[in-house]
Amino acid sequence: APGSGKSTTARRMMKTEGFVYYEGDCFMSNKNPYLPLQDNSAIDALVAAKALRGIPNARKEAMGTALKEWSKFKKGEEDYNLEEFYTLLCDNIITERERVGGDWVVAQAVPTRKLRELVRSILGSDLVFVVLDLEKGLQEERLKPRLGSFDIKYFDMKYEAAQGDEEH
Repeated sequence: APGSGKSTTARRMMKTEGFVYYEGDCFMSNKNPYLPLQDNSAIDALVAAKALRGIPNARKEAMGTALKEWSKFKKGEEDYNLEEFYTLLCDNIITERERVGGDWVVAQAVPTRKLRELVRSILGSDLVFVVLDLEKGLQEERLKPRLGSFDIKYFDMKYEAAQGDEEH
């Protein structure tokens, strides 16, 4: 969920283990997903990321739709559909991995088992999901500086915990 440390953990893996760090939220906002290591926070790096040029209109439209679907998810609506977003994200990761190479860490929330299974079906069995789960109070503490008078929706989103029978 937001504020659980996905980007912070990914940055640490880039710094200590040499992983290529790809920020999924940048993909959604058509920004450069390769955030540099700096002394700023992970969220400040995300906000400062530069917009990409030459994004095809079809992708821009798909990301607009994805933002609307994420909004439905945040509100607790049942009829959201994030499959197109995750398919496009995975396709971009495959293309970029072929271009860049290396071991990768991708910071991105994947809120349901069904979506994790979709991502795994596209990216392959070598994929490892790392699930970060914080207590609500700590999550609020981490998000409050980002959101000012924070929106409680961030704390009530229904992320499905990883199940014991999911592939590891």
